[in-house]
Amino acid sequence: MAVRVAGNLHFDKATLDRMLAAVLGICRRDGGTTVSEVRDELGTSRRYAHVLLEHLTGERLTIRRGDRHELRRRARQ
Repeated sequence: MAVRVAGNLHFDKATLDRMLAAVLGICRRDGGTTVSEVRDELGTSRRYAHVLLEHLTGERLTIRRGDRHELRRRARQ
């Protein structure tokens, strides 16, 4: 099953879940993250890092403050 995360970009659900968990883990560890940090940590492109962060913001798990994405309260638990 594929999950649409942006425009014509889709991910396998299990893969998306693993990547989102990794991004949330980075946010918990560092107090927030940027597109560049996610790109480097996941070894992916800037495009995919940006889409993942925007997806988390759309799901209301993170909030964007300038260039940083930080966890919302419910995601910290």
